[in-house]
Amino acid sequence: MEMLTAAHRDEKYSWLDYGANGTEYLEPWYYDRILKPYLFPRRGSDLALLAAFLGRSHLRPTANVLEIGPGTGRATEILHERLRSPRVDLVDQSQRMIDHLRHRFHGVVDQALIKSDAIAYLARTSSKYDLVCSLWSLSHSIHQNISRNGMQHGRALATYALRRLFDSVVKPTGEFFIIHFDSTSEEQRISLRQRRHLEPWLTPGSPPPSQLLIEEVLCEKQREGVIQFDKRHLTGMPIVYSTLDDALEVFMNFHMEGVFNHSPRVDKVMADLVADLSSYQRPDGTLAIKPGCFIYSGHRSKPTVPHWV
Repeated sequence: MEMLTAAHRDEKYSWLDYGANGTEYLEPWYYDRILKPYLFPRRGSDLALLAAFLGRSHLRPTANVLEIGPGTGRATEILHERLRSPRVDLVDQSQRMIDHLRHRFHGVVDQALIKSDAIAYLARTSSKYDLVCSLWSLSHSIHQNISRNGMQHGRALATYALRRLFDSVVKPTGEFFIIHFDSTSEEQRISLRQRRHLEPWLTPGSPPPSQLLIEEVLCEKQREGVIQFDKRHLTGMPIVYSTLDDALEVFMNFHMEGVFNHSPRVDKVMADLVADLSSYQRPDGTLAIKPGCFIYSGHRSKPTVPHWV
């Protein structure tokens, strides 16, 4: 790939201006435009996975719900539709997304919008929930805490917050549903090869710190009898990109959150991405790349009642 001149950047890659900025993610309209559908054989979309879980749950219409990282409200809409106006607390660190959610769900009375890092919120909140859910988002907060505080301290903060999540934030007999990206998928192998330049503890094909921590705490709490959980691994149907440039934009701005867009490494990162993406290009010029995910779902165990009560 050729080195980018300023003119070439403005003409062909104007989307490089849409990168994230600190705690602010992409503009909501742009996020929705470049988000591709995540579909799983015989199961439907990621939203269908959440809807199926809600269909099996024992939640009451008056349930208190926490959604971590709602973004533009894709899953939030499913929660409102399926649970018939529950109390929903939405935690997102992006003011752009909070403002968008306030407008999108205007008139929904039982809803709180909380601007916060997810790990910080879980570590301090005194609220209790019948359901805590997160579609693809919890890993971001864990990794951002590691980036800010270093592996040892960031890991400790995340561990404390996750223990609180299952010990007290989820009510006794309450439920949880978490979707986490699969680092072994075609999609994430491409992305992580570049992201590791800034986050060297991310390795394509190896479980990231967020997944290791989530599973570590889940297993710990299950051994203690606090929760029961189930883990499922799903390989998605190939996501089809119309052109190489279409895929390049999504990987640079969605998967890598625009962190390289104004970096001195931008030319090298884009060249490496083009090389990786080209191997998935089909004769008609489209690209087909498979995603994957892990689903962690379960419930708090019933409190133990002493035999003399």
